[in-house]
Amino acid sequence: MQPFITRIFICVFFFLIRVSPITAQHHMAVTIQLPEWVNLEQLDLRYDNGYLLARKYRADSMVIQIKDTLVARYGTIWLSLPGEDTLHMYWVTDTPAVIRLAGTPGHYQFQTQHASSIRNQLWYEKEAYIHQEFQEFTRLYAAYRQHPADSLIQLVQAASRKMRLKEMEFLRAHVDEYFSFWYFRTNFHVGPGNAAEYLAYFKQTFPASFQESPEAQQYITQLNRLVHAGKPYPSPAFTAVTTAGDTLTRERFRGKCVLLDFWATWCGGCLAGLPKIKEMTAGYSPDQLVVIGVNQDNNRDKFQRAVQKYDIGNWQHIVKSYGIANALQAVGAPTYILINKKGDIVFNNLHLNSFSYDMLKEAIAKAVAE
Repeated sequence: MQPFITRIFICVFFFLIRVSPITAQHHMAVTIQLPEWVNLEQLDLRYDNGYLLARKYRADSMVIQIKDTLVARYGTIWLSLPGEDTLHMYWVTDTPAVIRLAGTPGHYQFQTQHASSIRNQLWYEKEAYIHQEFQEFTRLYAAYRQHPADSLIQLVQAASRKMRLKEMEFLRAHVDEYFSFWYFRTNFHVGPGNAAEYLAYFKQTFPASFQESPEAQQYITQLNRLVHAGKPYPSPAFTAVTTAGDTLTRERFRGKCVLLDFWATWCGGCLAGLPKIKEMTAGYSPDQLVVIGVNQDNNRDKFQRAVQKYDIGNWQHIVKSYGIANALQAVGAPTYILINKKGDIVFNNLHLNSFSYDMLKEAIAKAVAE
């Protein structure tokens, strides 16, 4: 499969943080060594610890250390060099791994220790199996990029659908392979329109050994919530500590509405939304609406500068909290979750086919008035 198309289907949910202290028993530790000619600002680096789906990692050194809880059989590293479409993918275990880039621009190779390439024999068998469907999709997609039109996008979507069904045939034929389970979970983008279909396929296809794994259980939970998108449902319990040292729980806010904004400084859409959220919530008292910002930056200084720049110091702030994002299934950036006075989640922008800030504004007003 052509690299640039492969990247289209990588499920880039920027910070799905889903680590539970109950299931967290192993850790991944990956050292990535890069030569000086790599531009870190343009480096595309993501990782998945079993619950994370391609979390973007901002590198600030030529030697990168990724350390996190490992709750799956393998952690995944995705890496793409500046100016190239090739996506390098590796699996790692709880054994410390090293991925080293050696050579010069255009003439390089990756040297690894305790990291295995995901582009294995099964990967290439899958590509051969869908070759005809893929060629048709790439032809239509290239035409659409040159001349965007509604008629063409419909053809692209139909071709993409046909290719997906072919992939599902292949995965079903290799259902006992971990690769099939991993590929479906990470490459099949889930939304309200296909959640029911993917949930049925997942339950009917994969063996219990995969379905009972921690990452599968979280995936099934995500699909179930998308199936019921738009309907209020009880907020899961959560506990998190703010930057001021306060402990926040779901029960603490009974009788108040709560808006959670999951954001990061590396997310342009998140930053663009901060002034809008500030404006639409400014008219409510703390007894009516509590605004909680859940930041996922690795750099605390960047977080603090953003809080000052966007003048949101009066919010409650949580930084790098695995538990709350895990509990609330915050699978994208930005994610806006609104909890009403009864403790039900009544708005989640990720459950919508389309989103506008006016929709969120109206949902807040309705929840506060009830």
